[in-house]
Amino acid sequence: MKNFIAASLIAADFWSLSKEFKKLDNTQVKWVHYDIMDGHFVPNISVGSCELSSLIKKTNIEIDIHFMVTNPDIIVPNFIKMFKNRKLKNITVHAETCADIKKLSKITRKNILNLD
Repeated sequence: MKNFIAASLIAADFWSLSKEFKKLDNTQVKWVHYDIMDGHFVPNISVGSCELSSLIKKTNIEIDIHFMVTNPDIIVPNFIKMFKNRKLKNITVHAETCADIKKLSKITRKNILNLD
């Protein structure tokens, strides 16, 4: 795989997100990285599915989601269902929080990468 740049939303100016996305659209950034934090696995809380739905309309750049949550087995399939037809290219979870990492990996591979 060739190296490329993924910009993290967490580093953006949240009061000027439209401007931030316009800047990104004029770069070679391949993915926008969104951190989903639940306040349990990590102490911070970030965007959820409603916010993500709004944010991804601001750019055509593909989506990379990093789940820092205590229950990815439940949350990730919901996000996949909501966003798989909307530029979703990569999902990262913390294996230690998964009840069944093999099952979650299979779901992700099938729905994101179209692999069985």
